[in-house]
Amino acid sequence: MCGQGEIGTVVHPSHGNMETSMADVIRMQDRRVQKPRRRPVKSGSATVLLFTGIRYERLDGRGPQPTAPAGPRVKKQ
Repeated sequence: MCGQGEIGTVVHPSHGNMETSMADVIRMQDRRVQKPRRRPVKSGSATVLLFTGIRYERLDGRGPQPTAPAGPRVKKQ
C-alpha cells in the first residue's frame, strides 16, 4: 500500500521488473508525419450564387387562390 504522493507499481510476475517513473515525455512534433506542401492556389474571378428558395407558380392560367383566414391559435403547452 502506498501513501499520498508515493509511486506504487503492481508488477505481474510474468513482466519482470517495471519502471516506477511517472511518465516518459515524448515530443509530439518529433513524431508528426511531415506532409508535402500544398500547391499554390491560382487566383481568378468567381461568381457567388445564393439559393433563396423555391417559388411555386401555377401554370394553368388561374391566379393565386385565396387562403383561409387565420383563426385564433390555441397555445400548445
